Amino acid sequence: MLVGRTVSNGSRAYPLVALLALCLLIAPACSDEAVSLLNSCPQVSHAGPAWWADGELHVGIWVRDLEADPVDLLVTIDGGDEVANVYGHGRVGLSSGEELPGIPHELVFEAADLQQSDQLVFTPEDVEGCQGEPVSLAVPDEGTSAGQ
Repeated sequence: MLVGRTVSNGSRAYPLVALLALCLLIAPACSDEAVSLLNSCPQVSHAGPAWWADGELHVGIWVRDLEADPVDLLVTIDGGDEVANVYGHGRVGLSSGEELPGIPHELVFEAADLQQSDQLVFTPEDVEGCQGEPVSLAVPDEGTSAGQ
């Protein structure tokens, strides 16, 4: 209940002033202007472990996107040549989540596509074309693992 003091004509002006002030504060929230939200770029929050099995390199990665949009991965060697043959969960339409560390995925590479001195570079991109920061992982020597 609003309490006001009586002015000389006997009316209570303060409740009316308070109501008017409240309407002025609420009015911008009722406008017809559209609110646009910015898209956040996806992340590869972690790359590794990486291990060899049956002549193939297996790599675990975690994908995070605040909107939980599907994420594509650009996978390159040393930031240059693209690796087209990515098996396992693949590199297109990977599921993502907003909570850290993200959704885990296993990628599989053929040994013929890699050399032991290579760095695999993972660059995530969401459905709106927003590219996240690249994350790299050294290709371990065959018979060993890395990034654990």
